[in-house]
Amino acid sequence: MAKLVLSMFTSLDGYIEGPGGEFVPPAWSDDLQRYWADYALERAGHLVYGRTNFLFNKAFWAPAETDPTSPAAGISHAATMNRLPKTVVSRTLTGDPGWNGTVATGGTVSGVGFNAAYSGTNTNPTAFTVNGVACGGPPPTPTLVVTPTAVTVPEGGTTTYSVRLSSAPAANVTVASTVGTGDADISVSGGASLTFTPANFATAQNVTVVPVALVAAPFFSGVSGFPPSP
Repeated sequence: MAKLVLSMFTSLDGYIEGPGGEFVPPAWSDDLQRYWADYALERAGHLVYGRTNFLFNKAFWAPAETDPTSPAAGISHAATMNRLPKTVVSRTLTGDPGWNGTVATGGTVSGVGFNAAYSGTNTNPTAFTVNGVACGGPPPTPTLVVTPTAVTVPEGGTTTYSVRLSSAPAANVTVASTVGTGDADISVSGGASLTFTPANFATAQNVTVVPVALVAAPFFSGVSGFPPSP
């Protein structure tokens, strides 16, 4: 009897998909290739997918069989991904799904050594460990990360500083940048209002300031409910 091995990408805070339900793969590396992809595929005899991930992978891997310029064609295990038989568990996908796959309707899968049904609820964990380090508690409140924290604006020129969030917010947030105390002739010419989402919170966005004279004045980026950063 074959073993059923679950393989899943998950973030440290428990997310397995993007904010819109999209598949978000990890950053690829030689270690990921060797210890996850190659290790798993050397031992795999059958792949089991849900509909969304099946269609995503089919669109990426299948062109490697006929198009040598496709992104997947240059990956060493593309032939294995296309060769392995696949079962798709779906209530909406019918007929022949292609890509060496068959559809198992009704939520059960046969031929892979395990058939089961589950009902009930899963209790949220109160704590967990990562590499032996205990983690727990509510998600941290995002803070503003401003780089650099002080700027000098040359006469007749412009200066920029970057803003990002330290962690993912629960919903989209808008960061407003304004001139603090100092020369009233300095203004924010770009990035006065920046929007950060749970997906782009770690990507720095620039604020541009424009002077009319050589001065140094503080600027402040802030959002309601978040600790401000000078």
